[in-house]
Amino acid sequence: MRYTLALVFIMTCSVITIAGVANNVEEEKYAPASLVNPYLKIQTELAADSFTSVQQHASAMLKELASWGSLGLELGDTVRRLERAESIDEARIALAAVTDALLRYSKIQGLNLPDGIRVAYCPMKQQPWLQEGEDIRNPYYGSAMLDCGEFSDE
Repeated sequence: MRYTLALVFIMTCSVITIAGVANNVEEEKYAPASLVNPYLKIQTELAADSFTSVQQHASAMLKELASWGSLGLELGDTVRRLERAESIDEARIALAAVTDALLRYSKIQGLNLPDGIRVAYCPMKQQPWLQEGEDIRNPYYGSAMLDCGEFSDE
């Protein structure tokens, strides 16, 4: 009987230990696609010297951030500047601020960028941006300096 109780105790402790170890394995967390995807559409559009739907994509980001409560306030204030941009030049300036805020938020929250999304850096503007793909597509200068920059993948 003692042997059986000891065996049950050891097995129970083993199961609890294994479950505890499994719960301590951290899942990789990613920046929300609901923010990153509209951001990438804005980046692509500005790199193509277009301003047509920048405000629409910024609005999509704001809609997502509204559900975050106080956590989304700083990022929301920054994205609002992008939504209110009245020219491509204003949108490019606002994109720099949004990029900084999004990268800062991701770092504080311990979030990784989704697969395939990279950090690029413009040495002329001294500013990073996020983008997909292997070829640099600079949103800050568009066609004037489309391939100016390098991937930093910070």
